[in-house]
Parts: sequence; structure tokens; C-alpha cells
Amino acid sequence: MTGPIAIKHVAHIPASTRTQVRDALGVVPSEIVAQLGEALAHSAPNQRTIALKAIHQGWLDGMRQAQEQHHEALSLCKALSDRIDVLIGQLAAELLHKNQHNHVRVSMIALGGYGRGELYPHSDIDILILTEGHDNIAETLKPALEKLLYPLWDIGLTVGHSIQSPKSALALAKTDHTYATALLETRLLYGDPALYSNFSGTRDTLFHPPQNRFGTRFVRAKHDERLHRHQQHGDHRSMLEPNLKEGIGSLRDVQHIRWISQALCGKPDPAQAGLLQPTQHNLLKRAYRQLATIRLALHFELDGKDNRLLMHHQMHIAERLGFRQHRTLRPIERLMKLFFLTRAQVELLDSIVTTRLITRGILPDPKPRRQPHLPQPYIWYENHLARTQNFQSAEDVLEFLLLLKQFHARPSAGTLEMLMRAKRLFVAITPDNPAAKPARALLRRILCETTTHETFTQIAGLLNRLGILGRMLPDFRHVQGLTQLDGYHAWTVDHHTLRVLAHLHTMAEANQESPHIVIDALLLKNAAPAELFFSALLHDIAKGHGGSHAERGAVCAEKLAPQFGFSPEQTATIVWLVRYHLMLSDLALHRDILDAGTAETLLNSTPDARHLDLLYCLTAADIRGVAPNSWTAWKATVIARLYERAQELMKLTPSATDRNEKKTTAISILRAALPDMPTRAFAHHIQHCSGEYLLSTTLPLQIEHAKMMASTGNIAKRESCITLLPDPEDAIVRLVLYTGDYTGLIAHAVGVLTESGYSIVTLKTFPYGENRSLMTVWFHNQGKALLETRRLESLKKRLSTAIRHRYINFDNQQPAEQSSLARTITSKVTFDNTVSRRATVIEVQTYNRTGLLFDLALALIKSRVSIHAAKIDTVGQRAMDVFYVCDRFGLKIYDPTYLENIHTNIKARIS
Repeated sequence: MTGPIAIKHVAHIPASTRTQVRDALGVVPSEIVAQLGEALAHSAPNQRTIALKAIHQGWLDGMRQAQEQHHEALSLCKALSDRIDVLIGQLAAELLHKNQHNHVRVSMIALGGYGRGELYPHSDIDILILTEGHDNIAETLKPALEKLLYPLWDIGLTVGHSIQSPKSALALAKTDHTYATALLETRLLYGDPALYSNFSGTRDTLFHPPQNRFGTRFVRAKHDERLHRHQQHGDHRSMLEPNLKEGIGSLRDVQHIRWISQALCGKPDPAQAGLLQPTQHNLLKRAYRQLATIRLALHFELDGKDNRLLMHHQMHIAERLGFRQHRTLRPIERLMKLFFLTRAQVELLDSIVTTRLITRGILPDPKPRRQPHLPQPYIWYENHLARTQNFQSAEDVLEFLLLLKQFHARPSAGTLEMLMRAKRLFVAITPDNPAAKPARALLRRILCETTTHETFTQIAGLLNRLGILGRMLPDFRHVQGLTQLDGYHAWTVDHHTLRVLAHLHTMAEANQESPHIVIDALLLKNAAPAELFFSALLHDIAKGHGGSHAERGAVCAEKLAPQFGFSPEQTATIVWLVRYHLMLSDLALHRDILDAGTAETLLNSTPDARHLDLLYCLTAADIRGVAPNSWTAWKATVIARLYERAQELMKLTPSATDRNEKKTTAISILRAALPDMPTRAFAHHIQHCSGEYLLSTTLPLQIEHAKMMASTGNIAKRESCITLLPDPEDAIVRLVLYTGDYTGLIAHAVGVLTESGYSIVTLKTFPYGENRSLMTVWFHNQGKALLETRRLESLKKRLSTAIRHRYINFDNQQPAEQSSLARTITSKVTFDNTVSRRATVIEVQTYNRTGLLFDLALALIKSRVSIHAAKIDTVGQRAMDVFYVCDRFGLKIYDPTYLENIHTNIKARIS
């Protein structure tokens, strides 16, 4: 049995024999005692410490070199543990003997990971001093124990210790499950073997049911601890910066299975405990070796104890472990693909163990369900859906998964094992095999018939971890475990795709309390079309191949859609959605939605209203699937507004498209919205407004501008005016600024907002009369009291001072130093003269940092361009800022030399 995921095809980390590992560390066991004896023979403590440090560092250097030569990590950890055993044993023999404690029965015991014989370079060393005798024996031993520990601390080891009698140690274990876990994995380091043997026997009788039912309580406590740990370290299966020790499918999850097995049967073997089959236990051990290899490399990379595999460490670890470029996959992508596929396998095996514990009654059932009426050969077993005979075909497997979806059920542990073995049944599901049509029809039903978010997530996760999606969609296999090193996506491509589908299922439920009311209505209007769900499945399927994944994905969709029973018309819709799935979000988030050309660009590529509806739904689900909290009120607003503007343009009659008529209509609508404004003041205001302003600015914003100008009389006085308009619903503030136009105006405004800790969302500026400017800036400030009157008044004063004195010294402003994570993000500057009628669009993609927008404004000032609008989009470490600019004559910029100069100035500020 090869398991549900063929890890061996991703990367191969060769193992070595134990003898080779010992030799790789530089010494053989017989020489260790002599080395340590010479070091301990020094009478001066400082000389002894120096000698021991040198020996220990030599072990670590040998360990590092051995891993670079691809020796197996667990054997290296065992070899280091053996050496520390000898060191502690010699110290204990010398000090305890000198202090004449031979009459006291003492056993020095290794606990936890050290007790398991797995010692990473910077792991803790936990020791229990077990004694028998009178109550003050601990105080008697304390001086000797301190003398033992000081040399270990001096050479940099982290040693935890305690002195207990067998009775007190077991009493503590009954109340502290963490301590009980440490006692499960012990070794005798030095001392009385009989004392340790008696203690081990008493400990084993404590754990095994039915004595005092402690074993059952322990298993339940570890299960609760595991759930809490997953939530604490990010309950997301494919976070791109995972915790190797504590996350889902991590080393701790493998150890969790071993601890439960030890508690149930006295041995850390889940096969002997009846929790896994022997072949599955072999898969678990192989996964454990892979995870241990990566963790050991991380310890050497950081030269310290840390288990978070951050993005800027991944590149170096991939090189350390010998990963090389393979076709389109970079070393870092191959490393993380290996990791995520390994972790998925651990998660699948862990679910089998958990399900088996529930069916045995050891763990409580979290969600009991009523027994449904089931066809043969299916039964309802211990609140789980089970199959009474092995799967005979791929259709059998998919029918079972469809039943799970229909009854919102969970598979039994035995059936999960059957599913793992059934992967071979999908070998015949090839694109050119007509006999695979029934299986594809079943998979289409599983993926495209609506259900609850929870049920779909469970079934889709099984499809992915069992490798069924990769078998039936060969292109999908390429994106399984594929990282997205863009500082934007929080999950691997496959997990992101399934999250997008799950969000579509949630939207399609359309209940009254749904937060997706508009999208729910669209899905209902279009009968939750299967082509939308299938497009979501394929929208990122071509990532990792190079080039435009949307274009390559469309080619893939054109090939796959007919195989899954879609008609030519449906196929055309799927192909269009995959090809243009980024268009609405790109235009809404990275372009000026008030510019008439933005909506026209969207409309020119959209066949009809139904395609626009489906694109809107797919866009909303796609952004929700990017990262936790990626769908914000601001994004929802700008995407909805661009969608609505495109809808309005779609409904316009040819006679209404004339620009002069539209301008006259806009003035009439604005006048009707301002009935109390004096006629002269209104005419004066309109005289200063450009046609572009009237046609591209929303009516609410025009009303606010007109009222501000009329109430202050600034048109006549030609004085500056600053107004702050809080919007509690969207948690943003609009800054409206009327002042004289001058070089650096935008940089001054942006500089003050940045220094005040605000994040700018959008900036828009229009000429207002002769040499005057009307600017609107939308900004927010997460985590602080944004709408406090006192803070807004203070901000207004600072803006007024900055504009009046123009106090910022451009020459002394230096770009901020980039973070280490930002080094994984490639900066890019592009120009576009097609999306806007009146301006050249400059898009800057780079790492996000404080003051970035200010630096970019300075670069554009240096390039002698006028900024008409700025659109800011920041997610995680990636910023995508867009500027609408003109030359000094107010025209688009086409000259290549001029554009190259702008490009050079921008790169100088962000590099």
C-alpha cells in the first residue's frame, strides 16, 4: 500500500544506517567517554566549561554536516541524545559519588522527547530525579543536583528538572495531564534500575483501563488539548507559514497518536492498540521522518529553538535539504509541497484514530445524528456511516461520498481505511476512457450540488487528501500542496480552491440571516448554476505552470468541461469565467471605479448580464478564500459599486450615451438633490467643476462637495478648506480637501496621514477652477478609535499646517528598510494607457511597509507628473498601488523615455 498521497514522487531524502550517523558526528561511542573524562578532569570550572562547550559544539557541527549529506534526521537526534546521556551519566556518577549518596536509592530518568531519544540541537532536556527515603531527601540531594546541572547550563543546554518520590510523581500525574504525558516516555539515565523498574510498572497500571479509568480520562484530556492547540496555532490546514511542532498534521499530532497508543496498550504503537493498520502505521512513521527532517534543518537555520517555518527561512532550508529546480517548481515550492502533502497524510491518519476512539466510546461524539434509512451495503454504525464490504469500483467510492453529503454524515474508521485502499480504483479514470463517464457525473454532483459549508468542507477535504481529485483531474494534482509565495494567499492552491467552493455553497444556502444577501439573490436567480461551481474548481488549476494561469486555466477548462457533461453553451461560460475570474477584482481594487473607462473595460469583456452576475459571485467567493478576514467592508463596497455601474451601462440606450447629454443629466440630478442651495452658488460651483468630475464622481460625494463649498464661501475667498466625513458603516473616513494646486500637494497629505498611523484606501483629485484642486481621500485605521472627534480635529490641524507651510523636505526622505519576509515578494512597475480615457495608469506591486505611498508620491513628483487619482490595496505583505497620472500638459504619457524615467524613479524608492 502506497497511501493516499505518493510523497516519494515529490522529493526523496535518503536515510543512512546508525553506524554511518555515529561516524558522521565525528566520534564513535567508545571515544566519547574518554573525551568527556579529559574535559571533566580539569580542576578549574572555567576550563571544564570551555572543554565541554568545545565537545558539544563538535557534536552539533558533525550533526549539521551529516544532515547536509542527507542523513536521516531521527537517527541524528538519537545519536545526539546518546552523547548527552553519556555526559549526564558521567557527571552524575562523579558528583553523586563524591557527595556520598550511595546509601540513597536514586534513579535519574529522562522524560518527554529526551526520554524518547529524540534530541534536536536546541530542544529542552527534561530530567526526573526519582528517590525513595525520608521526606527531606530532596533537600539532601539538592546541592549535588545543582552541581550536576551547572555544567549543562554553562554549555548552553536547557535543562528542566525535578526531584520526586514514585508516590508523589504518580500523584502529580493524576492531576496534571502534561506531566502524565512526560512520564509516558522515560529512560533510565543513571542510578538504581530496580527503583526505575518498579516505578515504570506502577505507572503502566495507572494508565491502562479499567484501573481508575485514568487511561480514558487521559485520552479525552489529550484530545481536548489537541483541539485547543490547533485553534491556538491557526486552525487552517494549509497556512503558508506553518508551525512544524504544534499545527495541524504536525509532529505533535504524530506524538499524540503515540501517546494515546501508549496509554491504551502500554506501547507507542497504534497498530498494537488497534487504532491503525500496520501499513498505515508505516505511513505514519514515514511522515514523522519527513517532518523531523524539516524541523532539524529549521533548528540549524535559526541556530535556536523555533518551530515556525517562516517564508524567508523556507528558501534556505530547501537548499540545505538538497532540493533543486524541477521543471516549473522552484526548490522552495518542492519543499513546501512535500511538507503539505505529508501533513495531509498525518491529518487523514489522525482522523481515523479519532473516529475509532469515538466508536469505542473513549471519546464523546461531538455531533450525534439520527439514523437515516440507508441502502445496502451501507449501515449506520456508532453514529457513523459505514460500508459492509470493500469498494469494487470508483463509482462505489463516489456514491459513498455522495451519501455522506446527502445525510451530512461522517465515515466510520473502518470505511476510511477502505477509502485509503480504494485509490487504486481510480487508475482507470483517464480523460480518454469513455467508461469513466458515470464516475465524472458523480463527482460533478458532489462538487456542484449545493450543501452546507461544513458538509462540503468535510467531503472536499476527503476528496483531496485521498487523492481522488488528483486522479480524476490530473491537472489538479499539480496544485496539491502548491504554495503561493505572493504574500497574499494564506493557503496552498488546492486548499484555497476548495475554500472558494465552500463559500459558494454557503452563499447558495440563502437564508434570511446570510451576510451575502445580494450574492444569494443572484445565485437563486441563476439557480445556483453548476458551471459557476465548476469554474471555481478550475479557476486556479493552471497555477505553477508559468505564464498567465487564467489563460492556461481557460484552455484546461475547455478540455475538461465536456468530459464532465457540460453542454457547449455551459462550457463556453465556464471557459469565460476561468479566463476572466480576476477581471472584476483587479478593476475594482486596483483601478479607479469613478473613472468611466473602468466600467467600460469590464463591460467590453462581458457577454451579457448573466455572465456579469456569475463573475460577481465568483469574485466574492474567490476573495473570501484568500485568507482569514480577506473580505472587508471596503472591498465589498467597491466591487459592488463597479458591478452596479457595469449593470447601469448595460441597460443604457444608444441615445443616452452622448457625453454632453450625460453631463447635462448629471447637473440636473445634482440640482434636484440640492433644492435648498441658492441658484447663484450652485451655478458658481458647476462652473468650477470639470465634465470628467461630473460624469465619474458618485452623487453622494458631489452633494458633500457642493455643500462644503457653499457653506464656507471658499470659491470666492480662494482659501483652503478641510472637511473630515466619518462613515461608521464602512469604518472609513473621507477627507475632502480644497486648496491651491501645487507640486507635492498629494505627498503632503499622504505624509501627514501616514505619520498619524492611518491607512489610505483611495485618493482622488480633480481640478476645481483655475490652479485649484479638490481632493478626496478615503482612509481607515484598524485597531484604533478612528471616529473619535478629538483625533479627527487634531488630524485636521496637522493637515492645515502641512499644506500652509509645505514643510516636508523631499530630499531627506529615505525609503524604509524592507522586512526579511518582503524579500520573497518581487517588485513590479507596469504602465497602461487603455483602461482610462484621460490618464496613464501606473501599477506598482511591491512589499507593504509604512510610508510606501508617501515614497511613491515623491517618486512621481520627481518624475514631473500630475497625480489625478491613487488606488491603494494592501493584503498582508503585498501592496498593489495604482496611480492615474498625466504629464504637465494634462495628457497621457506615451513617450518611452518619459515612461522609463518614471520607472527608474519608482524603483529607486522601493528597491
